[in-house]
Amino acid sequence: LAWLMRAAADSGAAPRRSFRQLDPARVARMQRQAVITGLALSGQPAAARLLSEMRANPREDPALASHCAEALHLHERIAREGAEAALRSEYEAAP
Repeated sequence: LAWLMRAAADSGAAPRRSFRQLDPARVARMQRQAVITGLALSGQPAAARLLSEMRANPREDPALASHCAEALHLHERIAREGAEAALRSEYEAAP
């Protein structure tokens, strides 16, 4: 969890590589989105605090702030319902 929290909060942690047509800045943005999603999936209270702070930060990239808001909603569902129920497809039958 600590690594995810550091990676999510560090907007300057751009990888020094590109991937095919993706420039390093875009790779870094995609990496941060994945890390933010990982924080949501953790269900940990500290992750929720960081997601809230990032969402409210006026200097944050608006797209990432929006992703933080969605991740926070997922985090709340996981904390309330449990991961299995929160991640179940609406079309999937309950066990």
